[in-house]
Amino acid sequence: MLEIPDEPPDLELLLLAIAPDGAWWYRLRCPGLRNGAPRYFPGGDAWCMRPHELPAVPWSGVYSVCFYGEHMDLLGVCDGAAVVLASEGVKIGSGDHRLHTGRKL
Repeated sequence: MLEIPDEPPDLELLLLAIAPDGAWWYRLRCPGLRNGAPRYFPGGDAWCMRPHELPAVPWSGVYSVCFYGEHMDLLGVCDGAAVVLASEGVKIGSGDHRLHTGRKL
């Protein structure tokens, strides 16, 4: 198990460094609980790359990053790339099991 640093690397700079060309949006993926199905955050939506929107996740950990283009087309997934600290009040159930979002642009 990886130890999570008190101050993880700057997520915005990391995302900009690893994002494929044309990335506008991102989601974070973590392993599921009992059934092992991954959870994607935010559920049914995505965070903006620029201006950078901070993620809100249920627990601190190493997350995979899913990148999406302007019209929410999946551009790529970078496994185990982001160290993210938990956000107060976010529940595991707020994530979903879908790689693609419900957002229509």
